[in-house]
Amino acid sequence: MKHLIIVAGMLCLANVAVRAETTAFVGARLHPVDARVIEDGVLLIDDDRISGIGPRGGIRIPGDATATIINGIQVSDTVR
Repeated sequence: MKHLIIVAGMLCLANVAVRAETTAFVGARLHPVDARVIEDGVLLIDDDRISGIGPRGGIRIPGDATATIINGIQVSDTVR
């Protein structure tokens, strides 16, 4: 579980920028609070805030977004 928290923190730090920017983390196993686990998911960060979360193909990734492939990484937004 500690590894999930560390990875989530690293993902947030990876998106720190001087200007507004959109980053899509693609291929993760996502553990949202209010939904079931999403296999092969997309976590969309826009201007340092989560703007989308869902299965690959279910989230539209903007053309100007930076896509980072994180296949197999587990991401959780809470401590369980």
